[in-house]
Amino acid sequence: MTEDGTLLRTEELKVHFPIRGGFFGRVLGYVHAVDGVDLEVKSGETLGLVGESGCGKTTLGRALLRLVPVRSGRIIVGGRDITKLGPRQMRPVRREMQMIFQDPFGSLDPRMTVDKIISEPLENFPGAIAGRDDLGKDGDSGRRLGRSARGRRAIVQELLQTVGLSPEHINRYPHEFSGGQRQRIGIARALALRPNLVVADEPVSALDVSIQAQILNLMEELQQKFQLTYLFIAHNLSVVRHISDRVAVMYLGRIVEIADSEDLYRNPLHPYTQALMSAIPAPDPKTERQKRRIILQGDVPSPVNPPSGCPFHPRCFKARDICSQVTPPLEAKEPGHLAACHFPGPP
Repeated sequence: MTEDGTLLRTEELKVHFPIRGGFFGRVLGYVHAVDGVDLEVKSGETLGLVGESGCGKTTLGRALLRLVPVRSGRIIVGGRDITKLGPRQMRPVRREMQMIFQDPFGSLDPRMTVDKIISEPLENFPGAIAGRDDLGKDGDSGRRLGRSARGRRAIVQELLQTVGLSPEHINRYPHEFSGGQRQRIGIARALALRPNLVVADEPVSALDVSIQAQILNLMEELQQKFQLTYLFIAHNLSVVRHISDRVAVMYLGRIVEIADSEDLYRNPLHPYTQALMSAIPAPDPKTERQKRRIILQGDVPSPVNPPSGCPFHPRCFKARDICSQVTPPLEAKEPGHLAACHFPGPP
């Protein structure tokens, strides 16, 4: 963490995937999945990342953990640039960053028991728990427990209790659990090494609505208990509002607006954000009937050939000539409220 409390920062981050074709597999073009993202995540906060499907949210989350190759830009974690680190140099950094995946059915190996799934990170990083004397029993030190099978099993049982599952489930397989229980196992696995940063990639989108609230409340409790920092990726704006301290809105590989959660929902400045907010259903039928919906025209442009200037201008109801010619910078329009728009303000 830097002096100003920033745990993670990106500078002009770009992730472009090559498109190959022809007999020799020549590069015919690039998919601009992430196209120049500047982002800051403060220690202990939850930064929500929202946008339509295909806008680059998941790719950005994976890039921050160095799970996909970065074409250019910088990823700075705790004041250290990790963009160019090799596998050996990245290994100690990976202990501090973990991911909760979207699909609780596909992210767990069906051939492994819960014990094996959660203890695998502990086996890969035995030194990560060497100092945990909170697990010492009968005179054993945390160091001996952390390096033994019995010690790892004790940690797995503790983690299962932490996420609301019974330690008796330790020898079961993933198919014996419901979707919500599987996601709890995924959360326990992410917490095994006590990371600082957790990237949650739509962790509740595959779950029933009744289960979503339980998982969100669990994540908030764990954040307080373990001093976690979340990058919470989602497309459900109501979920993001509930859990996030700040919200970043992404469109076609770029961040178009960032603000405190309540400020963004109360006063969205970017036309794209305004369109997203207008689609949130109101619980009161009378209020819902009086709402003004903003219907965007056309389709999302192809990330293979993004438009010039502002990426949103082909669908924007405020677009002027300058919008197709000059890319607006992401800058402060109000204190703490950044937007990349030439004409920010009410629709």
